[in-house]
Amino acid sequence: MSPRRGASNGPGIASRAIAIWRGMAASLTAPLAESDDRGARLRRLLRGAMGGLVLKAAGVVLAFASQLLLARTLGVAGFGVYATVLAWCTVLALLGGFGMPLASVRFLAIYAERHDWAQYRGFLHDAWRLTVASSLAIAALVLAGFAVVPALQAMLLPMAIGAPMILLLCASGLASGAFLAAQMPLYAEGLGNVSRPVLLILLLVAIMLPGGAIDAELALALTVLAGLLVLVLQGGVLWRVAGARFRGARAHGDRPAWFRSGSAFLVTLGAFALVERLDMIMVGSMLGPAEAGSYAVASRLALLVGVALAPANAMLGPMSAQLIARGDRPGLQHLVSQGVLLSGGVALLLSLGLAVCAPWLLGLFGPGFTGGGDLLMVLAFGQCLIAQFGPAGGLLAMAGHNRLLVAMMLATVVLDLALCLVLIPRLGALGAALATAIALAANGLALSLAASRLIGVNTTSPGSVRQLLRNRALRAKGGVA
Repeated sequence: MSPRRGASNGPGIASRAIAIWRGMAASLTAPLAESDDRGARLRRLLRGAMGGLVLKAAGVVLAFASQLLLARTLGVAGFGVYATVLAWCTVLALLGGFGMPLASVRFLAIYAERHDWAQYRGFLHDAWRLTVASSLAIAALVLAGFAVVPALQAMLLPMAIGAPMILLLCASGLASGAFLAAQMPLYAEGLGNVSRPVLLILLLVAIMLPGGAIDAELALALTVLAGLLVLVLQGGVLWRVAGARFRGARAHGDRPAWFRSGSAFLVTLGAFALVERLDMIMVGSMLGPAEAGSYAVASRLALLVGVALAPANAMLGPMSAQLIARGDRPGLQHLVSQGVLLSGGVALLLSLGLAVCAPWLLGLFGPGFTGGGDLLMVLAFGQCLIAQFGPAGGLLAMAGHNRLLVAMMLATVVLDLALCLVLIPRLGALGAALATAIALAANGLALSLAASRLIGVNTTSPGSVRQLLRNRALRAKGGVA
């Protein structure tokens, strides 16, 4: 169908899809009304969590498929090189963005609400320039380090090929932040996390079908190309749905606040990402590509358990912020308890599923990966334990306890690094898995205790069960829950 013919028949498919997605986003992100009862909050939580879970699951499945294809093509050592480089780039991308992708969710939403489009454009202009400059500087410094450090020199070429992903991931995160600020979370999740593995799979198949060979360097180059295509796609869609906001004069009066907020997000997110990826980096650097390849597959599979956390937590964040602002502690406790039981229950089921299917899942990647069963169990247990501690970190951030949150995340990084240095030489890759599981469990426990003391909310699964049972008993007696 030509564009002219489509125009004559009313809104096209793309326009209708945009309208549908906007409507879904608005229904999930609209502010809580004062009259919203706990049943209404729970229904919104469930709708948002299930909708996000579908997209998150789709992204995870597609990413799993792309990693499976690469693992079987590259072998254990080649996939270890690929996974180690991507682990470096993922962590460094958070530093390169200087916290601006998350800061954009806050500031762009505020400026849109005020119709202050000059500040809106000024923020995007500064955020883009800072993202490009800092990403390029970090990439140059890292490549210089790989060239100088003898233990890393063997991976200099793969790192040089994958280094552009630092900038691409930063810029993609900034685009996703703009979508979230415009109350279009489905675009942020779909374009950012679903389209990337789809494009990578298509590029891999296009090389492999004619009989072409793929090594770690070519796989990294194709990943960079997929990242570039995703960024172009995000930019085109963002211009299509919100292009009018980008044209006009710019104002920079709030620049100091932008940088302060970005710096706070930078430390917190950087520390969390480092905890998630530090084990992979340490295994690749201390044990070599073969061990890194096996560990990367076990780590990837264990992260499937984390799928249970993201959708519910994404809804709990804005909803809990509004309840905290009202001082509605009973309502906040009830909402958190429902969310924790939802995400904790799904995490437990996923962990049990991984335990049963571990031999089969690892075997899909090839015979060289089947020895990672112990690693998978330890890492999956750690992820499941995090789910049982609940969204304490998010609640502390919503309540304004950012300094405490930053201190705890940095302490977790130090603990994880120390445990890796002690356990990896003694236990190998299993030591890295134990170090990560222990550090994450300690972090979850500390955050849940802090949330209970400072906010008065129990975020753990056992506490949530007790709270809901207590509320049910009060209602049965005719009291107020």
